[in-house]
Amino acid sequence: MVVVRDNVGAAKKWKDNSRSVCLHPGDRILEVNGSTEASEILEQLGRAELLKVRLQQKGSIFKTDVFNPEDDMRTRLQSQAKPRQQELLQRRGASDPPLCVCGGQLKLLELRERVKLLVDSDGFLEYAGRRFSVEDLIQMSAVSCDLCHRSIQEERPRLWTCQNGANTILHAQSYDVCEQCFNSCSEH
Repeated sequence: MVVVRDNVGAAKKWKDNSRSVCLHPGDRILEVNGSTEASEILEQLGRAELLKVRLQQKGSIFKTDVFNPEDDMRTRLQSQAKPRQQELLQRRGASDPPLCVCGGQLKLLELRERVKLLVDSDGFLEYAGRRFSVEDLIQMSAVSCDLCHRSIQEERPRLWTCQNGANTILHAQSYDVCEQCFNSCSEH
């Protein structure tokens, strides 16, 4: 069953409070409490009880969707900033604070600390009509290195982040450098 504007009544009342997932027009409800027939699904959704819902959301969020690395503007800005950022790291003196291409300082953070900078005071990032918790963003690998473009994983959880955040045109979504790239550039 696909949620459309005409049948969203019962469906829009359902919300997964553990993950803050709501149903939206275009979402496909695959199963509710084991029922797969549309009439049974609507009946189940109308009940005021705990439901086991299996669904596929329209435009499901994949790892690259939160801050799309394929975006033309982002790709162009990254390619222009990368050589300058590498040069700044290479020229840095041992006692000098590392600088970002925008002029801000880079600060070493744990992945979880970095992801917390993305969320609001309630602990969620709202994007494309959906809400994502810190855990969701970590699982989706929402933070990537702006030099090598690899996702920052929990196995290597530290990275250098610009303290200017998204407050500059040079990096509208902050600027992150993984430890491997930072060390590689700083050693030269």
